[in-house]
Amino acid sequence: MTSINIAGISGSTIPPEIRELIRKEHAAMVCSSALFDLVKDNDYSQSSGNWISITPIGRCIDLIQGALQRGNVLVLTSGDPLFFGFGRTLLQHFPASRLLFWPALSSMQLCFSRFAVPWDDSVSISLHGRSIAELDMNLHKKKLFILTDKNNSPQNIARHLLSVIGADEIKNYVMHVGVRLGMLQERLVSGSVEEIAEMSFEQPNCLIVHNPSTKNRPDEFRFGLNEFHIRHSRGLITKNEVRAAVLHGLALPDHGVFWDIGAGSGSIGIEAARMNPALSVYAIEKEDSELRNIMDNRNTYHCWNLTVVEGEAPEILTELPVPDRIFIGGSSGRLRDIILYLDEILPPQGSVVLTGVIRSTYETAPKLLHDLGYTVNVSVITTTRYRYPNTEEKQFNPIHIIRATKNHAR
Repeated sequence: MTSINIAGISGSTIPPEIRELIRKEHAAMVCSSALFDLVKDNDYSQSSGNWISITPIGRCIDLIQGALQRGNVLVLTSGDPLFFGFGRTLLQHFPASRLLFWPALSSMQLCFSRFAVPWDDSVSISLHGRSIAELDMNLHKKKLFILTDKNNSPQNIARHLLSVIGADEIKNYVMHVGVRLGMLQERLVSGSVEEIAEMSFEQPNCLIVHNPSTKNRPDEFRFGLNEFHIRHSRGLITKNEVRAAVLHGLALPDHGVFWDIGAGSGSIGIEAARMNPALSVYAIEKEDSELRNIMDNRNTYHCWNLTVVEGEAPEILTELPVPDRIFIGGSSGRLRDIILYLDEILPPQGSVVLTGVIRSTYETAPKLLHDLGYTVNVSVITTTRYRYPNTEEKQFNPIHIIRATKNHAR
């Protein structure tokens, strides 16, 4: 049975074992035009008629399948083929038993080594051809390695960081950019986020986002903030016991979009963002004092995946991505309008959770949602607290928690 040899090349030097591999007879050699030029320059190439360009991917896979009918195939890639590389694509189309990998140093290994930064406690992501918003879910990490592209360049990533990370916290960050690693034109640049945002870099490049400061990082636990942990106004905050029940009812996904409407202090959104770093959280609020509270809490707990949205629902909601889960903590008397709008955009099996203290809320909301075809469940939370050994009880008003799941298409 014929096989596919996948060899990595790091920089502009071809190691002896890969030279020998290239010299062997293959039905075809697959690589980028840049690597093909490197192989030709080193006088190790076969005739250009045997070369298959690695792009477009679909055509490349078809040609590899055809070449395997005639003999073995050699694939050349940059770095480690299994590190965000072509190796993953090949494994999706061919059995592992037909693939033999010859990895080189990955760009991640080279980058960390060049800047003398240990990488065993780092996280790596690729923004190649992806939305820069995927960066936000990993900004709580101490060390983050990023594969870039022309759009998600180091300077654009730095500008994005400046837009989402608090002004005090951003000062702790350092960015290391590796340009053309392993090549003759290699360039290494380190700087603050502000400095990198004003620079430009040749392709290919990659970078490390490093926050060496661990001072005051509230990472001891991911869920269970007390009311005194959260900045709020005039006691207007969802109580601990109710917050726990609401978050349980929301059954938040690892990824997706969550709206916290009438967010108040942002306690629900903050807890959600901390528990699910890959979740995009939007805290919607119209009051200036509460907006300041949400922003302060966001910065305190480094919830960079939480976006503060100033405005009134439902009008402001049209500007946001479609949610998977929704919490309505406040509606300013417009609950019916909000629910009717949410019904238009919420996907099937999406959930809405509301809290109600006053009769008009806990009677109107369940009926409206039921009439719209939702499955509605209501729980009533009555909280009594005391601190032992003092048994004097403090009682709070009963809170109705309404959970509705959409059963129909939009």
